[in-house]
Amino acid sequence: MPNLVLMSDLVTRTTQLADMEGDGSISNTEWKSLLSEGYGELYEDTGMAGLRYWETIKTFITDGTGFLAEPDDQLAIVDRLELVTNVATGKCRRMRSISPQERARLSGRAGLPRAYELVDGRYFLYPTPPVGQTITLRYIAQCPNLTAFADGAVVDCVTSYGRRFLQLHAAIQGMAKSRRDASDLIQERELCRKAHIEWAGNRAFNDQPVLFTEDDTDGECVPDSWDF
Repeated sequence: MPNLVLMSDLVTRTTQLADMEGDGSISNTEWKSLLSEGYGELYEDTGMAGLRYWETIKTFITDGTGFLAEPDDQLAIVDRLELVTNVATGKCRRMRSISPQERARLSGRAGLPRAYELVDGRYFLYPTPPVGQTITLRYIAQCPNLTAFADGAVVDCVTSYGRRFLQLHAAIQGMAKSRRDASDLIQERELCRKAHIEWAGNRAFNDQPVLFTEDDTDGECVPDSWDF
């Protein structure tokens, strides 16, 4: 389960680590900005080691055009687009990503989409689907900006190591502003980073991906319906 911490608690603990409680040279907003910089590193370290921890789902409803707009916060795709073939049961069919050389052969057709390509922030669908089709996308979102978080907002630090890393990272940056030595905190921060990455990698948070062969013709002909 996530390691959830109030934004206000992160700021308080960070100022304590930097021995800067009540120091007006750095405002709460600036502390949040420093925490946000560290959170970017923690977020990406978790994404590399913890696989699908930050995964989210976007549901599209087609409007008759031949493309879908890429989510504004998309960082990386977890899997292919999926066409929901039965909304009541949730049955879906994985679509395949095409190469640029295939576009001309597949363009200009209408029907249930079976393939797509991502170009210039848009998922182009082949064939062009009718109105009202449901398509889902699993993806990793961009790291949130903690600077705009309210004091009562909750931050997912993933692990206790992650929380400590985040606080140390911001404290070090705050101490650097007043040109104070933070070498001890830097060493501890890197130890926390290492422990967090190892923990995330070993536990993986989700099942490890495996190679599989899907032979679900769904009324279509093999080999077009085979997925690897």
